Amino acid sequence: MKKKSCGRLICAAPEFCADLLYAGGFNAPDPIVWFQTSEFQAIVVSILEYERACVQAKKNVRVLPLEEFFTREDKFKNDELLIQRISEKYGITEWLVPGDFPVSTADTLRKNGIGIIPAGNFFPKRECKNTSEIRKIARAMSATEESMMLAREILKQSVIGKNMVLYCGKKVLTSEFLRMEIEGFLKARGFTASRTITAHGSQCSQPHNVGSGPILAGETVVVDIFPRDDETGYWGDMTRTFVKGEPLPVVKRAYEAVLAASQAAEKMVCAGVIAAEVHNKAKTIMAQAGFETGKNKDGIPCGFIHGLGHGVGLEIHEAPRVSPANPGPLKKGQVISNEPGLYHPSWGGIRLEDVLVVTETGSRNFYTMSKDMIV
Repeated sequence: MKKKSCGRLICAAPEFCADLLYAGGFNAPDPIVWFQTSEFQAIVVSILEYERACVQAKKNVRVLPLEEFFTREDKFKNDELLIQRISEKYGITEWLVPGDFPVSTADTLRKNGIGIIPAGNFFPKRECKNTSEIRKIARAMSATEESMMLAREILKQSVIGKNMVLYCGKKVLTSEFLRMEIEGFLKARGFTASRTITAHGSQCSQPHNVGSGPILAGETVVVDIFPRDDETGYWGDMTRTFVKGEPLPVVKRAYEAVLAASQAAEKMVCAGVIAAEVHNKAKTIMAQAGFETGKNKDGIPCGFIHGLGHGVGLEIHEAPRVSPANPGPLKKGQVISNEPGLYHPSWGGIRLEDVLVVTETGSRNFYTMSKDMIV
């Protein structure tokens, strides 16, 4: 009986697979193969990417040309055959793969006697960032904060016109215009942002509504910016809520409740604290201020209707979750968002989001920008 030899394998496009970008350090829009044996790890790339991969891949990762595994006689060159050839060359009988490994590829390999074992959390150590990663994340957060300051300045410089509509110069200030300015600012600096949230009024009661139409004085404007660094692949994430003019009394009260929840949660965060307890603390503060979580008379969810936070890194939403669904402790080096919010269709929504690095004794906030609502 053939002795089993297990390796680790990813088959995906690094641009869309955080695990692969983390493992190989090489970014590309087309699928490549990364594998690890008991002796080494390598990526297999086409001749188009070979020279670039040799420069950009991590130093401990070998770069192998696709042609090393195929001959001129091979009419069909596909991922299944490539993995089979790799398996044969290095004596691998089964592969540990990410949970989203292509099912059709797995089925073909199994039919050919190669074991495929899915793993739910392929790189657990991705949760806790090292110094180099935190530096890359800080670069993304810095650009994000600059773009948020731009958004605030545009709203601040706007003027109130007829029917309370805001104007930027002679043009009506719309969600679309504000989003375009933010995303253009970031792209010019090497960051890509898409579906940036610039919602206003009742749109703000839907946390992922990107926003549309003219912005009015006195209504909430939720700006949620989450760009990806084109060079490193790491993300930024930040939310502020603004009002040009005089907000409704309920909005003022909601803002104060969200701000208090944000401050309390940040003080609570440190290595060892239970993630769910941080969420519950924020929720309790907002409930005690008169903003219970539930549904209105029309059955629409209102109040604090999402988790307090999530991990940020090579994915915009990654482990750990800071919500009732996570009974585990926070760990040193984790990078998490802190984003309490309150939502109601009758007046809109308030969300304030910072990103924190968890330390042994507390946390460090990437942002220094104020959370003032009125501009």
